Amino acid sequence: MEIKKGIPVSPGIAICPATVITAKDVKIPRKTVPAGELPHEHERLDNAFALAITDVENQLEQVARDLGPEPAKIFSFHLGMLQDDHLKGQAHGVIDETNSNAEYAVVITFHGLAQHFLAQTSELFQERISDIYDLEKRVLR
Repeated sequence: MEIKKGIPVSPGIAICPATVITAKDVKIPRKTVPAGELPHEHERLDNAFALAITDVENQLEQVARDLGPEPAKIFSFHLGMLQDDHLKGQAHGVIDETNSNAEYAVVITFHGLAQHFLAQTSELFQERISDIYDLEKRVLR
């Protein structure tokens, strides 16, 4: 049996079989990368972050154009996270410390960030968990 924790979306209690309908539970395997190929994994990671940033910038512009600046602000948070050098540095560190592929480094880094957000007492942090997983998926794409 696998125990999953989640964030409630409405008050009350429900007892029933759970169905997982998100892609965030897709297992990304850890692949050992020879030391000589680690620079290529770092380059792949940088490219993935750059493409995700471009994607979010495009969405921010489209939402701002279609709905106005206020609704577009959610993408500013996404953009700030993706442009955070510390976050990207952590992913690079995972590649170096574990001789792993870039995808695995992304998963480890974003899951660690999500756990950090979950540990906070502020609801604001806990409400951002879905944003963290959305960013993870963007970078993995």
